[in-house]
Amino acid sequence: MTATESYEQIFRRSVETVLEAMFFESLSGEPETAGGLPAGCLVGAVSFDGTRCGRMLVAMERATAATLAGNFLGLGDEESAPLEESTLQELANISCGSFLSRLDPHGSFCIGAPEMLPATIAGTEERDWLLLPLECGAVWFCLEL
Repeated sequence: MTATESYEQIFRRSVETVLEAMFFESLSGEPETAGGLPAGCLVGAVSFDGTRCGRMLVAMERATAATLAGNFLGLGDEESAPLEESTLQELANISCGSFLSRLDPHGSFCIGAPEMLPATIAGTEERDWLLLPLECGAVWFCLEL
């Protein structure tokens, strides 16, 4: 982290890199702030503690999760559909690690196991989500520090 980079810039750069490198998805437009999630989204979370403590939330629609699962594992649509939730959790885990290592390269962190959350809980609370539009849909990220 440089003195001129904000948390948001580091966060955005981290998740964009993970999406491109691990899931072969690039942004199809400019990221934007969103106040809520569409109905029916899958929501995953990963908590961390150590030098800094918090939680990263990741949300996406099932169709987007299936496409990302296929990209990540090299599978077709039918084979990737059952892996939607585990792919979302892996995206949360990898994105969190990428963000923390950029935020504090010399920090010490313990990243918990990713978990799925009920969308009704994650979406109804007042949160600012970072919406990343992709060719295959969109992914929402929320960082709680």
